[in-house]
Amino acid sequence: MADVYPGLDDLDDEVWIPDATTRGWVLLTKDKAIRRRKKEHEAVRRARARMFCIASGNLKSLAMAERFLANAGRIFALCEEPGPYIWSVLPDDLELIYPYPR
Repeated sequence: MADVYPGLDDLDDEVWIPDATTRGWVLLTKDKAIRRRKKEHEAVRRARARMFCIASGNLKSLAMAERFLANAGRIFALCEEPGPYIWSVLPDDLELIYPYPR
């Protein structure tokens, strides 16, 4: 984020989500609560974002990277699917959290 938005310490989710999605990026975050906040949830939906979030935002960077790497094969496969969606990245699995499973 610092490379794309230099000098900004805090950027609203409803700004960076559509911008990153327009760039074709898959979104990796530690903010699972995005799905519960109306503005952010709407940004994911409108931008048709493909998002993967760490279920626990309190993990150290290395532990977060390990979770993404442990699930890399499935994440890459899911990235082929169009959004919008949010998957929670667990230690050794993924859980769909938006749209809510039926």
